[in-house]
Amino acid sequence: LARRLGATTAEVETAMKLIRRLNPRPGERPVDSDGDAVVPDLIARKLNGRWRVQLNPGSAPAIGINRQYERMAAAARGDTGQYLRGRLQEARWLMKSLAQRGETLLKVGNCIVREQGAFLDYGPEALRPLTLRAIADDVGLHESTISRATTRKYMATPRGVFELKRFFSSGVATSEGGEASAT
Repeated sequence: LARRLGATTAEVETAMKLIRRLNPRPGERPVDSDGDAVVPDLIARKLNGRWRVQLNPGSAPAIGINRQYERMAAAARGDTGQYLRGRLQEARWLMKSLAQRGETLLKVGNCIVREQGAFLDYGPEALRPLTLRAIADDVGLHESTISRATTRKYMATPRGVFELKRFFSSGVATSEGGEASAT
């Protein structure tokens, strides 16, 4: 092997030792769950000088109702038909709830970007005071709904991926009489 590779016997032995230490099936090792990557729920981009927010299509699974099961539920009679129609109604309710969740998240994301656009343009020093109450009033939802909608939800921006809670902070008075983010 050394002669064929044009290497010394010592070099081949060193290479063999290295190869023997390697795992021939690296995908079989358990995955370290501490290193999971965050998948952002929202994506913020600047288009034509304005910040735009969109739902990340990769953050939620695409679900639908199998048409064959719909036909079966419509055709079934008695207890079986009632059971199938009940499950079909639950599936439609779930789809509607997920769509509403996406709409709420998008509304909240748009409000955050509108209020914190300077942060996205200039960085952390431009973060403005912002409360859950202000967003709740703006989108017409309860403050607790905004809190749930922003907990463990993330937005990808050109400055990085941030948890939505990162954009909220109380205000402190400045020496010039204005207000700055406590962050």
